[in-house]
Amino acid sequence: MDILVVGNGFDLAHGLPTKYWDFMELVSVFKYLKRNTREKVERNPVFCKLNENIKEYLLSDEVFNTLNHTEVLKEFDNLINNNIFIESFEDRYDLQNKGWIDFEFEISEIIKSLDYLLEFNKERRKIGSNAKVEDRLKYKMACEFLDKMKNKNVKNDDDVFSEIDFYGEDAKSIIDEMYNELNNLIRALEIYLGEFVEKVKVEKRLSDIESIPKIDKVISFNYTNTYEKIYDNNRKCDYDYVHGNIDINRDKVDNNMVLGIDEYLKEDKDKSIEFIKFKKYFQRLYKETKCLYRVWLEKQRIYCIDENNCEIMLTNAKNELEYCNNLYIYGHSLDITDKDILKELIEFPSTKTTIFYYDRDDYASKIANMVRIVGQDTLKKNCYGEYPKIIFKPIEN
Repeated sequence: MDILVVGNGFDLAHGLPTKYWDFMELVSVFKYLKRNTREKVERNPVFCKLNENIKEYLLSDEVFNTLNHTEVLKEFDNLINNNIFIESFEDRYDLQNKGWIDFEFEISEIIKSLDYLLEFNKERRKIGSNAKVEDRLKYKMACEFLDKMKNKNVKNDDDVFSEIDFYGEDAKSIIDEMYNELNNLIRALEIYLGEFVEKVKVEKRLSDIESIPKIDKVISFNYTNTYEKIYDNNRKCDYDYVHGNIDINRDKVDNNMVLGIDEYLKEDKDKSIEFIKFKKYFQRLYKETKCLYRVWLEKQRIYCIDENNCEIMLTNAKNELEYCNNLYIYGHSLDITDKDILKELIEFPSTKTTIFYYDRDDYASKIANMVRIVGQDTLKKNCYGEYPKIIFKPIEN
């Protein structure tokens, strides 16, 4: 079985503007064009940085003239205005040129700070003024975020929400509104990718991908169908979009895109469930993303292990030994946030993994991330010998 795993770098390699900041720049321009002339928009520095196809679409009468907006564009306009997460992202200009993972990192930092404040308030109610703030940074971040939330429908009678009140039903109402805001953000991303990025003409094909002899399965961490559209017109592959995929014809309730955080609690993680809806494993289950790759692996297992639980090796036409499965990873940072899936794939019996990297810095980063995924002993053991199981390969184009 031959499996290709793709991450956001795969889309970027095809010239698609799918970075975190690409979305934020589009949001900025979309808001700007509503109150300015075409001439001013064309001179706008952020507009000038956008993809040419997207710029052309933004200046079209369909988009520029708000009276001509389709229902999808009207929805997008409504979603990006006053979204608490977008407002928080806009305050972080230092995140320019980062990937989607930064959405998740920023959301995670917010959640962890609020979780800290919630636990602190529980302690404060037990012991009173003797409760001490041990983590000032988290406490400050939580207070700043709650200050932004005052504009949402979670106000008390005095129109002011104190951090002391982040407890009980008041805290629940804020968390529920935050989850609603997260779903608005996810739907806005879906429209961005399906309505704007879809306008980008992809003219590049990757020689590294085309040189792979055979691909049976594709596991995509992206929401887009780039491989399917460019390389698999005859639908010869099976696909697993582990984080969901875009469909602008549905609403946010039916959206299956996963955008969340990983488990950050070492203890009491089964008891502390106030923020469970923000966690990836919950979203995968709730949105029923299926995780088809596990079905593929289980069906393949009988061909990879013999009755003595030893790995089976195959013999090719040249009488050389080969592993039963080939795993190719392209455009994925190997970030720890996807450790559970990557580890399962890489450590599957009789599997040879080829990891593509861009340059020496990316090579070093991927080695370090692989240590976090499989451990240094496993990595060293599988990178050497006559039949290495893990290979790092430079990208040719």
